[in-house]
Order: sequence, then structure tokens, then C-alpha cells
Amino acid sequence: MKTELRGRTVLITGGTSGIGRALAEELDRRGNTVIVCGQRTDRLAELRERHPGIAVHQCDLALDDHRQRLADQLAKEFPSLDMVVNNAGIQLRSDVSRPIDPARLRAETDVNLIAPTHLTSLLAGQLAGSRVPPSSTSPRHWRSRRWSRWLTTAPPRPPYTP
Repeated sequence: MKTELRGRTVLITGGTSGIGRALAEELDRRGNTVIVCGQRTDRLAELRERHPGIAVHQCDLALDDHRQRLADQLAKEFPSLDMVVNNAGIQLRSDVSRPIDPARLRAETDVNLIAPTHLTSLLAGQLAGSRVPPSSTSPRHWRSRRWSRWLTTAPPRPPYTP
């Protein structure tokens, strides 16, 4: 199955440098609506100056409230959002032959695992064209506007107790 990457609305996290930036520039060149989020305001400003068609949002994905704010802004400004590229990530150098500071491990885990999982969950209803508020606790079914497959989510199962 070939996916056409034209006419889409795409969020790219960590899109101010490296692979994320190259992808943002290429998707913009192909006529997509591209939104980039990043931490550094100087890089966001430079990207916006060089590529006025790319929307930028300052966001520290390691922070829960920043992810929530980003999701809320995207719902208002880009209701047609239909693709997320979770590109942001960090790798902290550590010498494993010495005790590692757990705070450094948490920082890496927050950005590389928790942030993309949480952000995607916040955007899931919007990505699928849901009319059900993401905060709903009832199972919800929705049909995507762009794809013919059905997507289903349900509340998490209660923890296992013997």
C-alpha cells in the first residue's frame, strides 16, 4: 500500500534540526501543512523565517502540561491534523561502569517513551476524526475521514489481582 504524502496535515516533534527538519522541509515542499514543535525558540524562529509555510510551536515534550497545551492548540488551529511524526528524542551519555543518576534516566525516558505515547494518546481522537472528547472513559469507535479502516479504543483494563 502506497501512502501519498501530499495534502496532509503533519505534526513533527523535534523538527528544528536533523532528520526532523529535513522531513519538515520536504513535506512542506510537497504541499503539506506542516507543524513543527521544538524546545528552542531560536531554532523555531529560524525555521519559520526560512520556511514561512511551516507552523511552529514551542513545546518541551518532557513536560505533561506542555504536551496537553500543544494538543489543545492543535485541536483549535489544525483540526485536519492527520499525521504525527514522533521524532523528538534525547540520548544522554552515561558511563554504566559507575552509578548513574536516576534523574538522567527519567529525563531520557520522559522524552523518548512517555512523551510520544502521551502526546499520541492526546491526539488520537483528532487523528481519527473523532467527535468523542478524548477525556471520555467509555469505549469509543470512530471512523477516520481519510482511511477506510475502523479504529477502536477502550478504557484500560483494571490491574490484575490474584
